[in-house]
Amino acid sequence: MKRESIAHAYILSTPTTVIFLSRRSGGQYEAKKLKFTYEEFRDHVKILTQAGDDFEKAPGLTQEEFNEFSDAALRANNTEP
Repeated sequence: MKRESIAHAYILSTPTTVIFLSRRSGGQYEAKKLKFTYEEFRDHVKILTQAGDDFEKAPGLTQEEFNEFSDAALRANNTEP
């Protein structure tokens, strides 16, 4: 819920909070507010950033190995690297 609300929402802020206002893209209209203090939002972003870094490092590939892999995947799909 948080990722969708943050990625596709309108942002409001006050001196002490960050508020994301999101709505459903289909079905019955429904709007929701997701409110963070600046500290909570900063901590949330740190957690997401760390998770992204961990995911990137999980295969244990060097940048060169990753580039070789992605080039091979694109060639297999008949797409230029």
